[in-house]
Amino acid sequence: MTSRFFTPEEFVRVDNEKEFMEAFDYYLNQPRERNAIVLKGMRRMFHQHTYFQGGILIMTFTIAKKNLVADLYLAWLHNLDLMRLYVSRSNKEMGYYNLLFSIAIAAHPRVVLELGTGPGLSSLAFARALQYYRKCSLVKGVLHTCDIDPDAIRRLRRYLNFGTLVMPHPVSTDELAVQWAKQPVPIDLLFIDAYHSHEQSLKDFKHFASYVVPNGLVIMHDTFPLSEQHEQIQYSGTVWKTAQSIKKDYREDFEIMTIPYLCGISLLRKKGAKYF
Repeated sequence: MTSRFFTPEEFVRVDNEKEFMEAFDYYLNQPRERNAIVLKGMRRMFHQHTYFQGGILIMTFTIAKKNLVADLYLAWLHNLDLMRLYVSRSNKEMGYYNLLFSIAIAAHPRVVLELGTGPGLSSLAFARALQYYRKCSLVKGVLHTCDIDPDAIRRLRRYLNFGTLVMPHPVSTDELAVQWAKQPVPIDLLFIDAYHSHEQSLKDFKHFASYVVPNGLVIMHDTFPLSEQHEQIQYSGTVWKTAQSIKKDYREDFEIMTIPYLCGISLLRKKGAKYF
């Protein structure tokens, strides 16, 4: 895609992670050559490309000196993800991915628990944030992802090398709750999107909320159905009732707000930190 917008003198093409690291090592030690390519590329982007085209590629030129390797690595992965999503997903799903990714980057989690791997969109967003912080520091964050459908885990493996980054749990959320209680792990970011019924989503929240650390975040999807028809279980279901129940019954422990778009995304923060 990049070659449609730039000439070979204005960008460096890599097709895999190995080529990326080789190019990075080379241009890190060739500042004059590197800066010439960057300046030519930026000049063309700002003078000739539209806002939309520039938006796809601008991360390539956003280089922070503090974590140069991590920033370039993230830019490469993020651009690949966006290009894949642009081809295969709707604009709303791209917005959903970006929102989850941005929250995870801001939260800097060590442990993410995802209830509902599903199509893997949320998994990918959380994993990319964890990969970034793995490059920045020695902290090895982990994504625990749970789905009773083994195909969901298999699909995710197409895009991610699990290694120590992703720990799959091919069980129900109730079974995982029993396992988690035996070997409890503090959770920095909890994502709830496994079942679309009020009863089970509330159950999932109750099972894992106590493990969320102070100032930890909980994200719930499908909390603002697009219409009454979307309250059917195959769409958003009745998860919106769970968000209301939490707001009513857990106000001493959690604060909550709901974004009324993308079928509803509720963001909760666990209280108990120094200032709040």
